[in-house]
Amino acid sequence: MISQRLFFFIISGMSVLLILAALALQYLENIAPCPMCILQRFAFIA
Repeated sequence: MISQRLFFFIISGMSVLLILAALALQYLENIAPCPMCILQRFAFIA
């Protein structure tokens, strides 16, 4: 069984990767984010 610290580290890493993937789609593929996506990014950065 994995430790609680490792579990939260994995979850945090996955959320960072998802934000980076969304930014890559926005800037590299020119896909505009929806308004809710923009609000979620602000909440994630804050």
